Amino acid sequence: METEGKTMRMETVPENLEWSLSTASVQELMKDQRLDGVLPRYSRDVDAIGDICEVDVPHIDMAKLMKEEYNNSQKTELLKLRSACKDWGTFQECVRNLMKCNLIDT
Repeated sequence: METEGKTMRMETVPENLEWSLSTASVQELMKDQRLDGVLPRYSRDVDAIGDICEVDVPHIDMAKLMKEEYNNSQKTELLKLRSACKDWGTFQECVRNLMKCNLIDT
């Protein structure tokens, strides 16, 4: 392909362009009750995923971070939070009293 006297290479186009096709959102399909199950584009074979459950996402105890006095447990949580944000880009916030965890993207 020629552009202003320079030759440009054509980039390789992926064979499967399903991801770029315009489709209705999942919310739209649910609202209109046109969704009978999981769409194939959101479904993966368990064997193809691998051992994703073995990944240990850092757990941050926010209660320790909120204490007014600075102590070793707070320092440890701050280091874990720093590492989680730097290395993972995500962490799990654990609320001890409610025994509930939320995944937080940073």
